[in-house]
Amino acid sequence: MAAKGLAVIQDEGSIPLIIEACKRAHPGDAIPIAESLIYFNDDDAQAGADLYLPREYSRALREARANGKTPFH
Repeated sequence: MAAKGLAVIQDEGSIPLIIEACKRAHPGDAIPIAESLIYFNDDDAQAGADLYLPREYSRALREARANGKTPFH
């Protein structure tokens, strides 16, 4: 939830920390953390999301974001 909050406020300084949290997390636990990366307007965040999210899932999240979905809605 915290990572999603950081995405809402576009705290780009937190991107490396979120990616590191994904790296340290159990693979299944990394997915909900990595979801937040989709909502940053940043190439590093998008690359991090691609590392930790299944391809089809990240594609669906990006499509939802393009249609106005936010991390909490």
